[in-house]
Amino acid sequence: MALILYTTAIGLGLFALLQWIWTRRNLYYLSWQLPGPLAFPFVGNFFQLINYHENLKALLKYSSKYGTLFRFWIGTKLYVITTEPSDMEVILHHPNCIDKDDSYKFFEEGFGTIGLFTIQGQKWKRHRKLITPTFNSRSVNMYVPIFNKRIKEFVTTLSSKVDSEAFDVRAAFILVFIQMILDTTIGYNINPEGVNVYSKFLLEGQIMATKRYFNPFYQLDFIWKLTRYPNIAKEVSEYRTALFEKIIKERSSVSEDEKVLFLDRLLKISEENSDFTMEDVKGEGNTAIMAGSDTSTGSLAMVLFMLAMHPECQEKAYNELLTVFPDKDHKDLEVTIDDLSKLFYIDMCVKEALRVFPTVAVIARSARGDIPLRTYTIPEGASIAIDIFSLHRSKKYWGDNADQFIPERFDGGEKLLHPYAYMAFSHGPRNCIGFRYALVAIKLVTVYMLLNYRFTTPLKMTDLNYYSEINLHVKEKLMVQMHRR
Repeated sequence: MALILYTTAIGLGLFALLQWIWTRRNLYYLSWQLPGPLAFPFVGNFFQLINYHENLKALLKYSSKYGTLFRFWIGTKLYVITTEPSDMEVILHHPNCIDKDDSYKFFEEGFGTIGLFTIQGQKWKRHRKLITPTFNSRSVNMYVPIFNKRIKEFVTTLSSKVDSEAFDVRAAFILVFIQMILDTTIGYNINPEGVNVYSKFLLEGQIMATKRYFNPFYQLDFIWKLTRYPNIAKEVSEYRTALFEKIIKERSSVSEDEKVLFLDRLLKISEENSDFTMEDVKGEGNTAIMAGSDTSTGSLAMVLFMLAMHPECQEKAYNELLTVFPDKDHKDLEVTIDDLSKLFYIDMCVKEALRVFPTVAVIARSARGDIPLRTYTIPEGASIAIDIFSLHRSKKYWGDNADQFIPERFDGGEKLLHPYAYMAFSHGPRNCIGFRYALVAIKLVTVYMLLNYRFTTPLKMTDLNYYSEINLHVKEKLMVQMHRR
């Protein structure tokens, strides 16, 4: 009797396995057609990424070995990886490829929030349509006085680092960006201890999402729940929920003339649209804070780090500032949007820093239906990874010096070989909604920093080991020294 039961159980298990494999036959067929590294059943190419601090170098190696379109398995999930801009144009606009990859749910867990960054389908379309006007040029320009105030306070705070030991510019500048974003989103003045809490949550969220994303064993819920991370995620979620409920209550008593913050606009959207709930208000507000603070900090830090590494570019940028702001006493300076529009070389430096080190190195989409790409058909259920990092290092599109920091390549006289060869803020309907906000903030901080300080670093481009932990990081840290002008 026992033998019959065992035999039946094994038979049913094999039948279920074969049925599962059959439903995925189109994925396996595409996998056999595409080049890529050797994968193993159920774990895929996990062992090639077991050390995720080497993940970007691995992508560069694979794109060099297998070409601009290849396959990669993470657990039982098939990823089609492209480094070709013409592929990216097709993917980012195809109606079957609007949704982010299902693995983005790990970001929701890690950051304890659900918003435009991760939501899918019709809900995403609805939210995007409602929220887009809050990030137009006019709305962003209204924040410039707030930016100016906070940055000037930060310039004074940084004076303690003048002529001292090298410090991690990314870790130092998270303070000002978290405060600026809190000022403009929810009008909340956070103390240094609060900034440390937010910074800790940012780091923990990235670690949690990265571990679940790259480790197929952690993708199994029963294993994940045995770790310490679910409790941390709960703590993060409870902290943010309590903060937003407090701020929403405070903002309800503010006069109409004072309702200029991002949260005020979300509350207005909620009042006028019954399908945009109070939970949506909290989710989109939290998403703006968490996504904006880390990506903007990373982008700014890389701009200053590259200028520190290339003193000739830094001096050229400083001299441009002196032509726009000739008064040597910059104590009472109030930088305007019009001023920023005159800073052509600084604009080139920002673009080039984000080319060499794009803050988001890889983005992924989910195929909700068949997608024709070149001579292949990407079947429903596959995931497509857009490798921005390797594209931005492509010699085909950026020349033999693609690995070097050369701002002049963005001189107005040069045109891109393909409009999607530069993907710092992505393209298509799901591009970065806050790119204007980020660029204005980054440029403003750069202006004030260069007018007051000169940056140096002992590191060279060849010293750097970079990896992706949602956002791009450098293993050696972005170490700089600061000197007064």
